[in-house]
Amino acid sequence: MPKPAMHAHVVEQSRFVALRVSIRYSDLVREMTASEASRNFSAVLDAAEEGETIVVTRAGRRVATIAPAPTVNAPELRAVFSRWQGDPAFDDSLEARIEAARSSVLADLDNDPWLD
Repeated sequence: MPKPAMHAHVVEQSRFVALRVSIRYSDLVREMTASEASRNFSAVLDAAEEGETIVVTRAGRRVATIAPAPTVNAPELRAVFSRWQGDPAFDDSLEARIEAARSSVLADLDNDPWLD
């Protein structure tokens, strides 16, 4: 369920500065203007670390998305590697594809396009 919209403005009042953060929620995605994201970048990163996705807008257009980084835990990684080790055909085909790609790149480097 979307959280209520809030608005950010920096308002100077005599010696005090009040900061209110502007965040709009649409379809469970947080939206902030580029200026707001810049001023509150640490909070934006904290929100992403907590699992939230933040869409950054400029002049009303969506220009960027800040989202949590994908993570892989060690048991998942070990399971993937153990499956690869048990499939020699995969290893052979991968090695052949890498060698073919290297050969192709090296062949292209030997050709001088200005001499053709």
